[in-house]
Amino acid sequence: MDKIIYISPKDLSGINSISELANFDTFLNYLDPVDYHFILFSTLYQSGTNFFQLNSKNLPEAIRSHPFWKNKFVDIDNKPYQKAAIKATKILNGNFDLVLDKKYNAPQFPNLHNYFTSLFYSAETGIPFINVDYPERKSFDFMESRLSKELFLAINNLNSQVQSDKISTITPQYSVLKKDVKRFEDIATSAIYRNYSDSLGLLVESSKIEVAKKEIHINALKVYNKYAKHLDLTGMTFGLLKFNKKLADLFVNKATSVFGDYIIDTIEKATSGKRKVCYYKVDEAHYMIQWANRIGELMSKGGRDKLQEFLDEYSKKNSS
Repeated sequence: MDKIIYISPKDLSGINSISELANFDTFLNYLDPVDYHFILFSTLYQSGTNFFQLNSKNLPEAIRSHPFWKNKFVDIDNKPYQKAAIKATKILNGNFDLVLDKKYNAPQFPNLHNYFTSLFYSAETGIPFINVDYPERKSFDFMESRLSKELFLAINNLNSQVQSDKISTITPQYSVLKKDVKRFEDIATSAIYRNYSDSLGLLVESSKIEVAKKEIHINALKVYNKYAKHLDLTGMTFGLLKFNKKLADLFVNKATSVFGDYIIDTIEKATSGKRKVCYYKVDEAHYMIQWANRIGELMSKGGRDKLQEFLDEYSKKNSS
């Protein structure tokens, strides 16, 4: 099965939460309802993904049984997932200051555990994953005081080998998708879209990154020029990491690190077809970005006092 992407239980839970909050009565008095699952899957689909590996039981029934999406969900492989989650727990045990973390408004322990789980799950299965919280090389710098010296250095060693770039992507316009799914299907099955989709597959070949980027951009423009009123031409950041001897050498004979040991062990056991780990930065999967945008829309349409109205109503609902 090709062109599949892993969406972690935590990231899916975030989308579930924003879908509930952003469609609360206060919002719907001033704004149209929004299906954030539909937006995420549509964006990923027209950015080269055909299947989504996730916990399908946690999907809303409306999207799980949707005629277009229902055959595109694949359940998480539990054995490598549990294995990756155990590694994440061991990595953070003794290497992360939970007491200090709780003093901040945005504790990072759940996000870090999710990141490490996704990283090792991807290394084990060869399936790209969505990296919501730490997509940039310097994403961990603000947490230096919460991390042990060994783990902080190990993470920096790993990130020094990440090849980060931005690719041209075609994003379907949400208003069109909701009103005319058939039009979306017509675009996705067209010959010029297939050429665009196929060119996205070249990204996993690190030696062809620049060639792939050029071809993707050309093909994306062709699709956009033909279906412009239904699509947006945007960009998506991706990271490519090769699990090879060069990466292993960064951790050999260095200060003892559980994280480094797992990297070396993963490289030693990896098959040739699973030596590359690829992740995508997808704003549509970022709960806080979507929530901030929705709040901004509410205050713009209804006034600043409407946010407090929502908070009061939501608190009342949860206390009843």
